Amino acid sequence: MKKRVVLMILLLIAVTVLNARKNIKFFWSCSPQVPQTIRQNILNDIKSSVISSERFLISNEEEIQEIAFEKKVESFFTSSDSIMSGVKDSDYIVAVKIFDYYSSSKVERGSYMRDDLSGDYVFYDNAFIPVFKGYFYSYDAFAGRYIVDKNGDFVAGKNGGYYPAGNGFYISGRYEDVFTDSGVSVQYILISAQDGKKIFEDTFSGRFSDYTVKYSYDSQTGKFFIKQVPESAVWTAISSGYGDHVYSRLRDDFMIKAKIIDFSKDTVYIDAGANEGIKKGYLFSSQDASGKMIMKVENVNPQTAEGKILYMERGKELKISETVSEIKNFYDAWILGISFFAGTELGASLEFKNYDVYNEVTSCSGIDFILNQSKVQVSGVSFGLSVFKNEQINLLLRTGVYNADPFIGAHAKYLFFGILGDYSISGKFRAGITFSF
Repeated sequence: MKKRVVLMILLLIAVTVLNARKNIKFFWSCSPQVPQTIRQNILNDIKSSVISSERFLISNEEEIQEIAFEKKVESFFTSSDSIMSGVKDSDYIVAVKIFDYYSSSKVERGSYMRDDLSGDYVFYDNAFIPVFKGYFYSYDAFAGRYIVDKNGDFVAGKNGGYYPAGNGFYISGRYEDVFTDSGVSVQYILISAQDGKKIFEDTFSGRFSDYTVKYSYDSQTGKFFIKQVPESAVWTAISSGYGDHVYSRLRDDFMIKAKIIDFSKDTVYIDAGANEGIKKGYLFSSQDASGKMIMKVENVNPQTAEGKILYMERGKELKISETVSEIKNFYDAWILGISFFAGTELGASLEFKNYDVYNEVTSCSGIDFILNQSKVQVSGVSFGLSVFKNEQINLLLRTGVYNADPFIGAHAKYLFFGILGDYSISGKFRAGITFSF
């Protein structure tokens, strides 16, 4: 028992050194044309995304004049002692350049007709007719003309005609829609502060292209609505999301590793926690000669974490002090397999298969071959989805395109459906039989 306690303490010390939070030296430059609010939004977005991960620290921040940005970044690649001495106390250099800001607006003018009891127009014969307001007329058949009548059903048009008043009155108005196109570009460069090697470089652009003022008419209520997007919302739209790109690339380069300190039937305890940047939901994997295990973190403490086993290969044996490494997705790599099938002919299928760690979804795609007069011919292509799967047996519904009768030279193709039942061999390669119809 005493030996186990000592071992756990040593492991905790080792992982603290191994997974110490990485320090970042942060350089940035910004074109004078970029509004200050956009610049600050972008910088805050990047810094908050990196820091909130709790695995990186920004130890220093420095502004570079735009004209000197490329020269400054290039100097890091020389790795000379004089240049690197000021950054070697950090693990990474992140250089950010904000540039190519643009913003333009286009006004689109138009007119509209709206229902209004005191309007100047009536709608008649698919046209809006200007009329004299406040006067109604009825038709006097004896006199053969329209006469003023406050209870009349007609109104006098300004073109000399008379028109039914029952269609309602309309008012004319004008509107101005404003279409705004705005954007900015951000260049990221990630450099190792220890040897001056460039790890990553890319440029991303944010853009807003939509109406910032837009009028619309609701025919049911007879009212106009105006949609307005404030300038602050436009700036937020083009200055968000950059931090996720930077953090994602940093995380790719610094995946957390830890040691198993205890385990039970479906739970694993590791010697790294919140202090190393681990959060609930993170995935870790361990693999050795006995097989592979994948766990999902459920509870996090400052120095330890507890995870649920999602997937463990048949025969896998967990060990105290075994290393687990962080992974970013749920899926194993595609595995090449061979399945034999029976249909109108006998043959084999080369298939790439993907296994979900939750054992819930399995898919495959492949090329079917047949042996015809001592020659191997491609007989079809197929795709399948799992409908049942356990540790050894996997049943998939398959469909694909198949040559109808390759033996007599016909090349007509038809859509086929089938059931693929394959049997696991050591959890890696699978062989099976397909029945097609």
